[in-house]
Amino acid sequence: MPNYTIKKQVIVTLVVGAIVLSFSFKSNFFEVAKQLEIYTTLFKELNLYYVDEINPAEFTNKAIKNTLKELDPYTNYFDEQEVEEARIRREGAYSGIGV
Repeated sequence: MPNYTIKKQVIVTLVVGAIVLSFSFKSNFFEVAKQLEIYTTLFKELNLYYVDEINPAEFTNKAIKNTLKELDPYTNYFDEQEVEEARIRREGAYSGIGV
């Protein structure tokens, strides 16, 4: 009988742990979605009402790079052009149409 009780306690503990982790994940996902919505709203407002025209790709690249810079010096983001330039430097050959 004691063996059955231990198994029951382990199962209950695992179920409770899974439920807690599930709520934690949903909470984190909600926070990420909320922050993305704030960024999107900010970008739309700037695009509509800012005095000068905003380059969407440049604006987003700067936002990503500044965000990652705050984390640590080793986490980096490379856009498509930077990836291609790094590949050319590493391989020493260019295989494109030159545009």
